[in-house]
Amino acid sequence: MNFNCTNLLKLRTRSGYSQEYIADLLGIDHSCYNRLENNKRRLRIEDIPVLARAFGKSEPEILEELMGWIPAAPAPIPPAAEMTETLFLRVIREKDKVIEEKNRTIEFLSRMVQDPLPP
Repeated sequence: MNFNCTNLLKLRTRSGYSQEYIADLLGIDHSCYNRLENNKRRLRIEDIPVLARAFGKSEPEILEELMGWIPAAPAPIPPAAEMTETLFLRVIREKDKVIEEKNRTIEFLSRMVQDPLPP
């Protein structure tokens, strides 16, 4: 991922960890980790959970700490909107039933006109 990782150095030193320790956790060598802290290497998405565990934070917290970004949570659907959506779907289904019944009636009447019942 293309994030600014300058704050990774601050977080690591504040926590008292060495570059070698965090590099081992991430499964990369020390020089790769150094390039990461100096924004010469990109942070991988799979590094986020490892860094979060290492620093005792949740994934959104580590993203906020490192990059000043928090992923937006999807907004919950308000109950009134849910009810409106449910009602709308029921009306659509009922409309389809009415149209289907109308078509059957038209078909029946068409047959009656073509083949009237004997007297």
